[in-house]
Amino acid sequence: MAQDSGQEEPNQRELQEELAERREPIILDPRTNEVLGTISSFSWEEYYSGPLPTPRQLDQYNRVSAGLGDRIVTEWQTEGSTVELWNEAL
Repeated sequence: MAQDSGQEEPNQRELQEELAERREPIILDPRTNEVLGTISSFSWEEYYSGPLPTPRQLDQYNRVSAGLGDRIVTEWQTEGSTVELWNEAL
C-alpha cells in the first residue's frame, strides 16, 4: 500500500493545464503521464540519391501545385527517351 504524502495525484485536467503553460517541448512517460524531462534540441536528416524525387517528395510537389509531381516524372521520361535516341544514333 502506498504511503499518503498529503498531496493528491494531479488529475488529467490539472496535468493538461500544467502542460499547456509550459513553453518548452517535454517528454512524458506514456504509462503515467509523468514529465520525464524536456527536449533541448532535435534534428532530422534524410538522405536520398536517385534520378527522381521520392514518392513522398512528389506528393509534396503536388501539394504545392496540382500535377507538378506528374510533370516532373513526365519530363524525366521525355529526357530519358531523348538520351536513348542520341545513344542509338551514335
